[in-house]
Amino acid sequence: MFTLASQARSVFSRYEKDKTFQILVGGYVQNNIRVNNQVKYYNTDPVRAFFPYVRIKYNAFSITPDAVRLVITKSLLFKFDLRLSYKGHAYETDGMAKRRNSIFGGVGMRILMLKLEALKDLSGFSNSAIYSAAIVIPIPLGKYGIITLQAEIEYWEGKYVDYYFGVREDEVTPTRPYYKGSWASDYNFKIEGQFFLSPHWIMRITPAFRYYDQTIFDSPTVTKRREYSVLAGFGYQF
Repeated sequence: MFTLASQARSVFSRYEKDKTFQILVGGYVQNNIRVNNQVKYYNTDPVRAFFPYVRIKYNAFSITPDAVRLVITKSLLFKFDLRLSYKGHAYETDGMAKRRNSIFGGVGMRILMLKLEALKDLSGFSNSAIYSAAIVIPIPLGKYGIITLQAEIEYWEGKYVDYYFGVREDEVTPTRPYYKGSWASDYNFKIEGQFFLSPHWIMRITPAFRYYDQTIFDSPTVTKRREYSVLAGFGYQF
């Protein structure tokens, strides 16, 4: 385990310096688990999206389209950071108030290959918390890149489930019963492939599988508990 972590670190340090700027163009395909979701990019099945991706890293500070992170301490064995993340399960359908993604703030930690995260909704939409734990196994490919295997379990506070998957009394219809959320979890498995075509050109491919527990599947707004997705991007690193 220690050898794998050391090799992974050497690969990243070789191709990604402390100061870097990445521009990628990518696409995303995912099956839609929600009933009649009208949110942009989520109103089809499968969901398809095409987007630019920019990542800026300046020493301990990094910015991506959905997260901002500040590393407080980092070593081969341990890493601790503060983070803001744009998360949620956006949902909109006829007769229901729109559920919006939100800014969650909190901390992230890595101990060897164990990653832990605790986030709190800062916007007030759900007033909830998210906790997760993941095992990450890096497989270095030398100068060609790195493949990372990740198995994660995510816990959602009852308020999160109630906001994103619940049905309020004024939203009930003959085909959509009242539903109040409680603590729930999902299981996420993904393979992240980062391939270095040159010291500057990068390709990323990430197939993933997510399995929602019975609490989520019981929601009248959910029609599937298995979620499959593939994200792919190609770009340049300065």
